Parts: sequence; structure tokens; C-alpha cells
Amino acid sequence: GEERFADHHDVMLTEVGGEVDASSFAGEAATASFKSKGSSGYKSRASRQSKRTRSVSRPSTAIDNCEHLDLDQEGGDELATSPVEFELPPSCVQQLECLSAGKIPPGLGDGSWLDAVKETLNDLPLAVAITDMLVPGVTIKWCNKGFVRVTGYSKRETEGRNCRFLQGEHTEPRAVAKMVRALRKMKELEVKITNYSKAGAAFTNEVSLIPVIDSAGVFRYCIGILSWKERQSYAERSAMLQLRKLLPRKMSASAQELAFDKSALDVSEKVVHQQHGNANQVFTNMRLVLDADTALDFLLEREEAIAAVRAFITDEEERNAFDFCSESLRLAAITGATSRDARKRNLLEKLLGMSSTDAKAMSFDSVAVKAAEMRATLVTELIPRFICSGACSGL
Repeated sequence: GEERFADHHDVMLTEVGGEVDASSFAGEAATASFKSKGSSGYKSRASRQSKRTRSVSRPSTAIDNCEHLDLDQEGGDELATSPVEFELPPSCVQQLECLSAGKIPPGLGDGSWLDAVKETLNDLPLAVAITDMLVPGVTIKWCNKGFVRVTGYSKRETEGRNCRFLQGEHTEPRAVAKMVRALRKMKELEVKITNYSKAGAAFTNEVSLIPVIDSAGVFRYCIGILSWKERQSYAERSAMLQLRKLLPRKMSASAQELAFDKSALDVSEKVVHQQHGNANQVFTNMRLVLDADTALDFLLEREEAIAAVRAFITDEEERNAFDFCSESLRLAAITGATSRDARKRNLLEKLLGMSSTDAKAMSFDSVAVKAAEMRATLVTELIPRFICSGACSGL
């Protein structure tokens, strides 16, 4: 009855242009019952599936279009051409139960926690990726064959990259924000997000994030399960739910050594002071760039700073502008009218190329306005460039 209802439901959806979600059909018990009665008058599962396929046009799967897949691992061609069996093997279930109990199954990989997880999940058709939460950038540490099957990206193209390479034009920012918050709070999350395959096809990615915390309370890894929602079969959905429950959430801190060398923490006092000095210089430079106007005042007040800036400048027009600003400050400090007027004419003739008559006629206020214009250009162009170059590190 459930099967007949499912077929009828498919036909109705086809007539109205809807999609079929196989996960809403008959449960495991009904499926098992119909399998056992295939030879007793009931239609076989294959014939019923064929009827459903005729009724509803479904998108092709990654297995149907496997020419672009590059699995980069043994058994890749076999995976790309054989029918997909989503049911978790008993050995996989046992190994995951063992890992969830805080033990590493004997004989798996090199004996480390991560290698045991890799060996357990590698051949599953379900897409799984593991990120190392102690590595800057939250990059994918490892992915299995199922990830290659679903996304079309090879292991070589995936590992070492942040998973944002799956995002595209229609990826929902709200879904991304949910994932970021879940990682920050070390919380499990199930979310649907629009991602893109290597071929450029958009799909609804049903993502599960499982944080793994070690016995010292450190967020070590995040295990992600991915699924192409539009192509998801009932068998895949059931296997994904089972895998989600079985994946380990905790691990012993000693089961996997940290990625960095602890001896690097033993630093001499001299090196600490040197690092502090370098960091202080960087911080100072950042402050000066953000307030280049104050930085220019600082430079113009010191002869050694003026010399350093002039040595840094390669453009003659820019050097004249800097010299004009410097000399205009000195001009304002002169008290004698005669000396001040002579200094003004010399400044205008030498740096601006004005005639003696025009230089004499130009007022001190006009000189100040001209200096302010040149100062504005220096503050936005020359001074930030000078600070970032490191040429001012000795000042």
C-alpha cells in the first residue's frame, strides 16, 4: 500500500511539475518486507523502481556522468563505474563504535586517531571531509572517495583548501553564517546550503558538522558530511543518518599528536625581545598609516627623518612637494620681514619654478594654501608608502 501510494504520489507530482523526495516514501521495514516478497506475486523492487523512473524525470547522478571525476586513489575507476551501495558495512559500524568509545581499532592505519578515521571512512560513497581546527584558515585535512563522487573535485584539488571553494553566486550568506557560528561555539549543526560542483552545477548541499573535542577540551577536528539533496535516495538518506549518529564526538588528547612541534615553545629571552620589537614596529607602522597626517608632522620635525624620506623618494615632482611642505614650515617660523620675504621668493622660484615677479607678488597666505594642497597629496600617497616600505624603521 505504501509503495502504491508512493507511485501515485510520483505521478501527481509529475503532473504539477514537482520534485520527488525519496526520503518521504516507505520506511526501512516496508522496504525489507517488499524485498522478501519479490518472488511471491509482488513486483520486484527493480521493476517498481523502473516504473517510478518512467513516471518521473530525475536528474542524472555523478555516477551516471563520471567522465570528469579524478579520484586520485586506488579503486577510483571501480567506484566511478559500479552501482553505489550506501549501506554501511558491518566492519565500518564496528570501527566507528570503537572510536566513539574512545578506543582506536587495532590494525587501522598508523595507530593514530586520524588515520583510523580515514581508514574507516575512505571507501564510503557518503561524502565526508575532515578539517583540522588548529590549522589557520580551517582547511580540509582529508576527504574520502564519496566527497569526490558528490562534488567532482579530486582529493588533490580539495585537501588543503577551505570549503568555501564550493560556494558560488547563489550560496546563502545566512547558511554560511550559521556554519561559522557553529564552528566558533563547537556545536553540531545540520544545514542546507547551495553549493556548486566542479562542473558548475548548483545543488542543495545537506551538510552535517560534527565537532571532535579531545580529552583536554581542545577543539581538534570537525567532521563534515555532505549530500546532494536533489539526488539523494532513500538508501543514501538512511545511511547518512546512521553515519551521523555513529561518528565520534570525543577523542583522547594522546591519540593524535598536535600538528606543531612543542619544542618551538622553548624560546630564549633574546628572541622574545626581538619578536616583541618586531611586533611593536608593525603596530606602530599600522598606527602611522591610519594617521598619516600626524606621521607627516613627526617626519617634518626631524632632520634625520626628512633625509630618510628624501632618500626614499624617486620622483622629482614628489620630492619638490615634500621639500615645499618642509620649507613652508620653516618659513612660518621666520620673524624678520625681509628675511621671510627673501626665503619665500627663493622657495617659490626653486621648487615651483615661478618667476621672480610672480614669487614676489604671491602672498604668504597663498603660500600656506599651496603647502596645504601638497600636504594632502603627500598624506594620501607618499607617507603611507614610505611607512610600509620599512624605510622608517630606524626613526
